[in-house]
Amino acid sequence: MQLPNDVDLEHNLNDAFQKIFGSCEEFIRKGSGWVLKRVIKLEIHVANYSSVGGSSFIPTPVTFARHKTLINIVNDDDKCFLWFVLAFLYPSTFLPQRVSNYTQYENDLDMTGMSYPTPVSQISKFERQNQISVNVFGYEDKDIFPMYVTKMRESQHHVNLLFLREEEKSHYCLIRDLNTFLSRTKKNKSHFCHFCLQGFTRHDLLEEHIKNCSRHDPQHVEMPDDDNCLLKFEDYRKQMKAPFVIYADFEAYVQPLDTCERDSNSSSTTKTARFEPCGFGYQVVCMDDKYTNSPVIYRGTDVTKTFLQRLLEEKSKIKDILNQAKPMVLTPEEQIEFEKSNQCHICGKHFTEKSKRVRDHCHLTGKFRGAAHDYCNLKYKYPQYVPVIVHNLRGYDSHLICQSIGLFKDQDINCIPNNAEKYISYSLGNLRFIDSFQFMPNSLETLTGNLAETSFKQFSKEFSITEKKLLLRKGVYPYKYIDCEAKFAETELPSLGCIYSNLRKCDITEEDHEYAQKV
Repeated sequence: MQLPNDVDLEHNLNDAFQKIFGSCEEFIRKGSGWVLKRVIKLEIHVANYSSVGGSSFIPTPVTFARHKTLINIVNDDDKCFLWFVLAFLYPSTFLPQRVSNYTQYENDLDMTGMSYPTPVSQISKFERQNQISVNVFGYEDKDIFPMYVTKMRESQHHVNLLFLREEEKSHYCLIRDLNTFLSRTKKNKSHFCHFCLQGFTRHDLLEEHIKNCSRHDPQHVEMPDDDNCLLKFEDYRKQMKAPFVIYADFEAYVQPLDTCERDSNSSSTTKTARFEPCGFGYQVVCMDDKYTNSPVIYRGTDVTKTFLQRLLEEKSKIKDILNQAKPMVLTPEEQIEFEKSNQCHICGKHFTEKSKRVRDHCHLTGKFRGAAHDYCNLKYKYPQYVPVIVHNLRGYDSHLICQSIGLFKDQDINCIPNNAEKYISYSLGNLRFIDSFQFMPNSLETLTGNLAETSFKQFSKEFSITEKKLLLRKGVYPYKYIDCEAKFAETELPSLGCIYSNLRKCDITEEDHEYAQKV
């Protein structure tokens, strides 16, 4: 925030407060209903600010030297902004570049509180005091771009200025006709937008464009040339599959909470239960089966902390495996295939006389993958992170994990938030937690029903054919009944009436109860 003088101090402070209040309201509206209780600390940093502004004369660039729509007044003071506004209001047909043509009108404008040279930041103040709208366009590297676009749309007088810079000096010039001035750079365009300088052939097209463009800050649109007009995928390393992935899930006690009786005359939220994690299961799966581990099941205390500790240990083991690159195993048939290949298997482009062809292989298994460019081969590396996939992570499991994730101070924590309470993804060190529900938005019961029995490769290693028929459907779990560790020691299922679903608001069926007994 800039504080140019005492007159604007209160206005700028109020504007800053409104932005803070607006941010708080947006946070509460998009978040979890949290309320700002108090501000613990507020820091204000003050620094000298030197805004750009026009001063004394700078020669007109050669590009515009013969342009009749541009007036460059030769002044030896710092009032070039004032002289150019007066040159617009009181145009002179005889030597318009002379200051003497405008000195008699110097007091016609209200310059109270304005400084010389006049910075761009003070133009809005000038507009309010004189009811004259001003646009300022910059010129750099033979390119014109908007620097300041007025918000006074209905002003009777409108001034367009070109801002020039030469080393430490800066200077304004008057643009008599913006459309004519810009048409020199864009053929067959005669109507230009002040906000982005895009040209149009008809005025009605410009008006339609301004309705949308005026909603945004001034900008400069630069179209690509013929050599860079196509966007191509070139980050080929992101095609590489993660060699290891961890699948995980949590279970929790549903502990009832004592609550007060609700007031039927007012709306309220009543907390009826608290979810306390009681156990977890996970499995490390590798593209090379010999590194795939059996599932790990845990039930005990400090569930989420133990879960994260175990995963960090698994990550260290994975890192050690990946650091030991296996040498390539090349069969005679693969050597012939390499010699005949004329195309890189990574980028798909053909080899040329200048390109160097190399053999690409998997560092985990040693298997030959194909011929590749040497630079493609160097970039084609395994991801540095280990994906941890949890179904409905964003809606449920992340709330449990985040209770302990802050305990690991030595690990970097990053997240992609959906709002203040839900996260699309987050990372602990090189562990990247992602939600499979985000790209497979169905229940696990539906997803398993859509797959053939032969699809469950890891599942088949742990269970027999008879067990698979029982387990490849949604299980029956008495969530409400299991509210403490002692319930796990019971040798019989609870009665039918004890297995009640709060979500479905009903008991399980007799058929489901019989199925649970078989399991």
